[in-house]
Amino acid sequence: MIKRITILILWALSSIVTYAQTPGAILDSAIAAVDRAGGITANYTVNDGQQALSGRIAMKGTRFAMMSRDIKSWYDGNTQWTFSTATGEVNITEPTEAELQMTNPLATLRAFKASCVATKTAPRQTGCYSMTLAPKQRSQIRFVVLTVDGKSSLPVRADVLMRDGTQATLTVTDVKTGQTLPDSSFVFNKNLVPEGTPIVDLR
Repeated sequence: MIKRITILILWALSSIVTYAQTPGAILDSAIAAVDRAGGITANYTVNDGQQALSGRIAMKGTRFAMMSRDIKSWYDGNTQWTFSTATGEVNITEPTEAELQMTNPLATLRAFKASCVATKTAPRQTGCYSMTLAPKQRSQIRFVVLTVDGKSSLPVRADVLMRDGTQATLTVTDVKTGQTLPDSSFVFNKNLVPEGTPIVDLR
């Protein structure tokens, strides 16, 4: 579930786009937008019908930091630190390119551009545009319906259907680009986890 929620969050935040005529053009615009956006921050809420998870994410280039009540994760472009209240420990890894496609916004977007078929779909909200993204090959995700605001072109919602039938809705608010984010924002901060938390180096 943690990995699924991560996918949802990153999908929406990677889609800060200017709406174009075709779904393919939307994805191209999204990649270009993330490349030039500088620092990005946003609030998010994911609801799977049984529980809701809210938090905040910061991104800059290949780096990101995600903060919620139950999960905290930092990635500095090479090393990733992840704390989960479920395990009560911090795991340190050096994720592969394939693993980053599950956790890094830009890598995720580029991977889906190559591996998904994008089609227009009826808007999920008034004044918005929606598109359906379906993987070309079998994967955990059956499809994602991404919705962007017609005026601001910012993502407002993502509806995801998993292969096992699990559904979840992500809403994104307070998206800001061009933010000044120091490199230290993407490095593990021991002050943000309980004192004495075990650190497990899996590199």
